[in-house]
This record gives sequence, C-alpha cells and structure tokens, in this order.
Amino acid sequence: MIRHRQVEAFAAIVRTGSTVAAARNLNTSQPTVSRLIAQLRDQVGFPLFNNQSGKLILTYEGKQFFRDVEQFLMTTEELERRAWQIRNYGNSTVRLVTIPSVNLHLVPDALATLRAEVDNLSFGLVQAEHHETKTVVASGKADFGICNDVSPGDNFQVFGSVDLACMLAVPEGHPLAEKLSASAPDLVGQSFISLGDNLADYVTDPEASRIIRESAQNFASFSAPVIALVEAGNGIGIVDPISAGHYAGERVVFLPFEPEVGFPVNIIYKDDTRLSGVAEKLCAGILESLQRLEIKLRR
Repeated sequence: MIRHRQVEAFAAIVRTGSTVAAARNLNTSQPTVSRLIAQLRDQVGFPLFNNQSGKLILTYEGKQFFRDVEQFLMTTEELERRAWQIRNYGNSTVRLVTIPSVNLHLVPDALATLRAEVDNLSFGLVQAEHHETKTVVASGKADFGICNDVSPGDNFQVFGSVDLACMLAVPEGHPLAEKLSASAPDLVGQSFISLGDNLADYVTDPEASRIIRESAQNFASFSAPVIALVEAGNGIGIVDPISAGHYAGERVVFLPFEPEVGFPVNIIYKDDTRLSGVAEKLCAGILESLQRLEIKLRR
C-alpha cells in the first residue's frame, strides 16, 4: 500500500531534482529517500524517473502520477487507485476545458463516440470563458482546451483550428427575418445585442466595425444568452454558428452576416507536454466535426 512518506519523497524529488536535495528538504538521509522511491516505484508498477546527467527527470507515467499527487486532493487510497489505472489502462483519463458553444453538441458527441471505442474511459469537462480556458490549460489542470484566439507568445501547441463566421439572430416575424442574409447597415436603428463587448475587433472592414461598435448598446458574453434574449424580444444579436446550428428551429431565424465576423476555434495544449493517445483521439474527433461545419458554412 502506498504510504504518505513515499508520496512526500516523490514530490520532494520532483521539486528539487535529486534525492540529496529531497533528503535535505525532508530532514532525512539520502538512502532513506532512495529506499522510499524504490518502494513507491514497486507499488505503482512503472518507472517514475529517468536519470539525465545526474538530474532526476519524471517519466511520462511519472508526470501523470505527479499531477494527482501535487493537487493534494486524493487520499492515499485514491492515489493507489490512480496508479492502478495508469498501470492497467494507460491514458484512459482525459481532462478538457472548453468555451461554452462547443459543449452544446460537438464535445458531447465526440466523447460518446470515443467512449464506444475505449474501455474504461473517464473524463473531466470544465466550461470556461476564452481567457480562463487558456489559463487552465497553461496550469496543467487540463490535458487540452478549446478556445477562440491564440496570441503570439502563448506557450501552447495548436492541435488544429477552424475559422468560422458568426450569424445574425433575429426573432420570427422581424422584418429582417425575410432576408437571405444581413449586413452591418441592417443593425442601424435596431436594438442590437453584441456577442461580447469587443465584437467589433473581429471585423476587418472599418465601416462595419464602426457600425457594430456604435450599435452595440447591449452585450452578452456567450451566444446561448444572446439567442434567449432575441427570442424573448429584446432585439437582434450576433451569435456563433455552432450555437446557431444547435438552436435552429426555435423561434429565432439565423442569417449569414456580411462582412464576416470571425469566430476562430483553436484546440490547444501545453507547449511542453504531449497528448495521451485518448486525448489525441478526442481532439481529432472534435476537430473533424469543426472542419465539417466550416465546410458546410462556406458553401
């Protein structure tokens, strides 16, 4: 059974890089630390460190194990269960953080497909705003994330991305509902609900950007509340096409909007990590769905 002292020694080595430094940190001897780590290695059933030029570096399995240890959220018994899972099922746990729109059907559908293919798959799904999504991924608390923009200097690898175009949501019976498409001048004089408070920044046409900025008296952070506000008669609003597709058939009409208001979607993970097989498979499934949607919208 994994003992608390073994876990302490493991964490100390990860933080200090050597058994000698870890021993000093724990006020014990180097042989004692080495013995505790050897016992822990035998308990979990896989190597925890590689020795590189005298410095102990976590193995891939060790990194997975340490992620749970570091959070101090598991009891010793739960850690033992996690080690058993890594040993027997490898990368069968995936944690992701996403912007809300992809959780309406893209991510749930991809998870359902993956669960049918992978035995004993477990997952953790967190929904967050765009910037918070990147923060969670950077902290290592998620295997990967789905966000909008990736800025120069961000320490992420991009698994894949699509550039979608937003749509205009108008209530049934509205004069604009009879049109095949809408444009920026159609917003003038309307009660307009912006998707976020910086929507104009995603428009390259200067005149359209000005109209959107001046017309945006109201805003909501996400598309779902914009659509609900439109349906309730609060005005018209710009929404992302993923949400528009999900809510199609409600008492709201969705029109292509010109000039294009971009809605980029990026699948990201930490620059200094690699995706597990399960995480990579899930990313691929989500990206494939996004690419199909992108092609459909471009027709």
